[in-house]
Amino acid sequence: WGGMMPQLFVSCSINAGPGEVFVPTIETTRLCFVSRTLLTRASPVLLVGPPGNGKSALARAALAALPEGAATARVSFHACTDAPAFRAKLEARLEARSSG
Repeated sequence: WGGMMPQLFVSCSINAGPGEVFVPTIETTRLCFVSRTLLTRASPVLLVGPPGNGKSALARAALAALPEGAATARVSFHACTDAPAFRAKLEARLEARSSG
């Protein structure tokens, strides 16, 4: 896995938030590889863990590596979001894309 790690080159704004900087490690390289492999095969990916462990950053990195034109949607929610609320947010995004 160490041989698959991208070369680290940091170029970000001084105002970048903690979720906007992604530092690859062996573990994140492994998780990105598995996530990208599943995503390119149209398989669902679910990232779970406590707040602040990098799920959103990992998801952004995996989605950024998808081929140009891949359909993605970013939906923010928190631990209190239930399934119907999540579905409503996702459907609203899809409707906005299809009508826009």
